[in-house]
Amino acid sequence: MLRNEEHNEAPFLYSREWMLPDRGFFRFDFSSIRRPGPSVAPMPEATEVCRYLRSQFHTPASKLKALRAVSVHMYISAHQLRNLLLCFTCGEDRQEVFCMLHSRTVDSANMLGPSLLFNEAVFGEADRTAVFSRLGPLHLLSPLNPEAVPYRCCLAIYEERRIVEFLVRLTTQEAGGKVLRLCSDGRYVAVNA
Repeated sequence: MLRNEEHNEAPFLYSREWMLPDRGFFRFDFSSIRRPGPSVAPMPEATEVCRYLRSQFHTPASKLKALRAVSVHMYISAHQLRNLLLCFTCGEDRQEVFCMLHSRTVDSANMLGPSLLFNEAVFGEADRTAVFSRLGPLHLLSPLNPEAVPYRCCLAIYEERRIVEFLVRLTTQEAGGKVLRLCSDGRYVAVNA
């Protein structure tokens, strides 16, 4: 899936009618829908990669380059991803690592919940917003643990509308399901269906 498309640094909306120009620079974010199968296990070699990245003799750019080179050959757990993320300072480098490895993580429910993506020690609000912008909200929806995540959806945006449709369907079909609204005083109250 393409996101954040730019041609010669001018944003545009990619559609079927768009033709690839003969010249210029095309920039975009891409997120694959492929994920590890249910029988795939995390690789213990991720510990060695982490040890290498923690070395003080490497610049962030060289660490990212090394991680890119091996990332296509490894599957990791959410815990291993957290350790790899913490080898980088907050900001663009950490965002890049998450975007690079989110589709290589075998336990996405843990990755997309409060232990990683919504953990303030790993991602601040600005970093999390940037990751959502790059990957898209549907790629970061955890259908197994949707209740542990705050949602702010614009119904005019297709992906965000699909999330609301999913959550409403889940709420109406699951026994005891309910939608909660966060009040200004910090309390959650049930919203009538």
